[in-house]
Amino acid sequence: EAEAEASSALELELEPEAKPAEAKPKPPTGAELPTPRALRGLREGDVELSFLGTGSSAPAKYRNVSGIFLDVPSRGCMFLDAGEGTFGQLNRLYGAAGADARLRRLKMIWISHVHADHHVGVPTLLAERRARMIASGIENPPPLVVVGPPALRRYLLAYEQVQPLCYHFVACHEVREDRWAAAAADAEPSPPRESEEDRQQREDLERSQAERLEELKAEKESTKRKLLALEKEKAILREKLSGKPPAAPERAAAAA
Repeated sequence: EAEAEASSALELELEPEAKPAEAKPKPPTGAELPTPRALRGLREGDVELSFLGTGSSAPAKYRNVSGIFLDVPSRGCMFLDAGEGTFGQLNRLYGAAGADARLRRLKMIWISHVHADHHVGVPTLLAERRARMIASGIENPPPLVVVGPPALRRYLLAYEQVQPLCYHFVACHEVREDRWAAAAADAEPSPPRESEEDRQQREDLERSQAERLEELKAEKESTKRKLLALEKEKAILREKLSGKPPAAPERAAAAA
């Protein structure tokens, strides 16, 4: 037994000592990260980033749908996504006068994708901006740059059938320096290239609108004829109740 204990003690002495675990390098904190070149030299108040909505498409009581407002007082401001109610959120945050001033300084609306909770607020922003600039004496407001997927342009074209907007659309995959230069100079931009799918959808929309207009005209004429017939019946009934002989249809219509 004594020999076994001595052998065990010798084995323990010969085992290498366990090395302490090496500490993993800590990721750099925000204070240690290098400042991007575009943000160097900025002071407090030079840039303001406001989250007007951080919710999703599901209705929420305390959070509006997606909408981010970036304001650089020396350069202008822009929206990054604008779901339904974004204009209302802008008014709640800055007040009516503040929202009015920021709409006048608006330079661009950038839309990430065409889910309703990201883009349905764009027409309201465009219409309100146009109305405010016209009210301030600018008869022909410069078009506002709107960047987004091609489907957004089709949505805005359809919306323009019922309310005038003022914008210059740039498809996100067609962002080029010449388009930005044209928009910055308030020049009349060259129309964006229309794909075959866009052209077909535009023609279908115009055809359906023309057909609907003809239907409304026919309904108007039909309603007019029905009203004339009712007036004639009314005149005949009035004469019957008064005991007078029924008048000729022409005289009844004239009396009506």
